[in-house]
Amino acid sequence: MSTFRWSAIGSAALALTLFATACGGGSSADSEGGDLVEAAQKEGIVTWYVSIPDEPVQAVANAFEQEYGIAVEVVRMGSPVVAQRYSTERDAGQAVGDLVTIPEAHVLDEYIEKGWLRTLPADQLENLDEWPEEALHKDTYFLVNSQPIGVAYNTDKLSEAPQDWEDLLDPKLKGEIDMADPMSFLSWAAFLSILKEEYGEEFLEGLADNDIKKVDSAIPGTQQVAAGESIATFPSLPSVVNPLKESGAPVELVYLSPTTGVEQYTAVSEGSPHPNAALLFADFLMSEKGQIALNEGFGISPLGDLAGTLPKPEGYVAPDLATAREEQEQLNALLGF
Repeated sequence: MSTFRWSAIGSAALALTLFATACGGGSSADSEGGDLVEAAQKEGIVTWYVSIPDEPVQAVANAFEQEYGIAVEVVRMGSPVVAQRYSTERDAGQAVGDLVTIPEAHVLDEYIEKGWLRTLPADQLENLDEWPEEALHKDTYFLVNSQPIGVAYNTDKLSEAPQDWEDLLDPKLKGEIDMADPMSFLSWAAFLSILKEEYGEEFLEGLADNDIKKVDSAIPGTQQVAAGESIATFPSLPSVVNPLKESGAPVELVYLSPTTGVEQYTAVSEGSPHPNAALLFADFLMSEKGQIALNEGFGISPLGDLAGTLPKPEGYVAPDLATAREEQEQLNALLGF
């Protein structure tokens, strides 16, 4: 069974981890002319820093271990914490995480400039040739999962789902809608940028006039909707709504057009402790089996409509995080936060 951790370790434990890695001496050399699977199995383990929710992460980690007999040590944290921890370790001259998965592509671009990520070798990755060109960036990091953004609403309190975003301006919903803090996550700001582009600044000001309530993240907002404390919340995600629905809560998720999603990218570390296992795991993430394990019931796969994965909602556009970074404070102000 794969090892699974949720939070960053303390400074003392981190120091021990860095020391152990330094003494253990991870090699960046691959299996030269040999079999990648055999070389990866000799390493026996791969460490994955990831911000995707735990259930799909554990599903793909277990599938990989079952396929190859290689353990996956999952270190799962929120994306800002993943990036901070990874950067701290790399600045200290260590590469503890063999792979890193976060939604902030611009951060991965910075890692490339610092020499922290390796170019993916086409001659060793069986699935790379078939990977969609638009889902591979700089031959280094690749899109593995997209969670579409929607509106979660309480089915006991709202008999009909909203049909478009302007329905949220209905005076009947005044003070009854929660919104995840757009300053807490760039993907939320990217989503709001799309709405501003579609409807203008007056739409966001209209939400403010309808007394939307700011919550820390999609999780407490959706939980409040499920408990009947609010009628609706956005942005929300399948990974947040699905467990509540399965528990019997009166909550549904509806996708309105236009929308975007939380898009997660994976990269392989240069000089990591388990370079062959890292490449093999990256290749598995690109396979149909890996994509189904990661996205079933939860996300959109770059490979298209695989069994159990989600189709792209109508009006889905890729998030523009660069624009979101520029507009984040303005968007927050327009909402009255």
